[in-house]
Amino acid sequence: MRLLWPIEYHTPLHYWESKDDSFQDALEYLSENHEVHVLAWHQKRRDTMVLRGIHYRFIEDAAQIVAHAKQINPDLINFWGFGSPVNKKLVAAFPRVPKTVYFVGGDLGNSVDFPYVCRVFVTTPEQKEALKRDPRSNSYPHRQIVVCPFAASASCMPKNYGHPSRYDVIYAADWREKKRQHLLVEALPELDFNRVLFLGGRHDLPYYAQWAEALGQCYDRGYCEVIDRVPGFAVADYYRESRVAVHLSESEGGSRVLTEVLACGLPLIVTADCESNAARIRHGETGFIVEPKPKAIAQQIRELLENPLLCEQIGMAAATSIPRGKSDGSMTRIFEQEFTKILQGA
Repeated sequence: MRLLWPIEYHTPLHYWESKDDSFQDALEYLSENHEVHVLAWHQKRRDTMVLRGIHYRFIEDAAQIVAHAKQINPDLINFWGFGSPVNKKLVAAFPRVPKTVYFVGGDLGNSVDFPYVCRVFVTTPEQKEALKRDPRSNSYPHRQIVVCPFAASASCMPKNYGHPSRYDVIYAADWREKKRQHLLVEALPELDFNRVLFLGGRHDLPYYAQWAEALGQCYDRGYCEVIDRVPGFAVADYYRESRVAVHLSESEGGSRVLTEVLACGLPLIVTADCESNAARIRHGETGFIVEPKPKAIAQQIRELLENPLLCEQIGMAAATSIPRGKSDGSMTRIFEQEFTKILQGA
């Protein structure tokens, strides 16, 4: 099977610099028995990736992606998300090639607007049910929704609550606008503590500059620390050094950060307007779902920090909610089975 995986650079490749990431593991596992091609594009940056057994090509001009795809002549195309102009070009160029999608975006209902997809891979049963409830889903009876869960990597062991934590709150994300770190920045004055870690690529995008002044004030008051990009195999150490995790994206396909945070045993705060994140949390059991407002976020953080027993209870439940082991045991084999069914005409 020749599998084509077209992606924009900033989506999964950010994590491929690490040694311990399930997405890379998934493609490398598939490459053992199949021919896997990755076409990545970005207008302003060019990087070289070494992926074991995977044919990787970086394209600066997205207009050339169809020409490169035709050289590959794929048996199946698996998209990362919906709706991009590049994806639409690929759909038009390969009308008879089966197409699937890995992850749905923050607006789950968007997926039913793309009749060319025959498999939608989601990470939770809740996402599957949300898609099935959408009345537009009945328009495409051939579509199948497959639950394809993330598993925690070996480095994401639960924290030891008997040890003191270095940070009160951790926020791990790049500085794209949709990540909404500013909600936490604006919540900080409402809180009486001084140990906040922003973990992620502050130099990645101009959006960081919009909040540099506010973060500078936090620095001056001893509020927070910002650490640039950390290799994936080291991220879990920072999670275990923290008491509460916050993830405030307005949309996510299927956040790897959420999996890692929960597996490390941190109570997690997400916002109600991001369906895919909220579907990963059992409110009051493995984390909390709040309104995307600084005061609501600050109130929930304060409740957790003022109640260490609640923090530990929620964190332990979070750790047990995530499957353990490498992705080839939970996620990638599902891919392979479903891809094979499609190509066999099942």
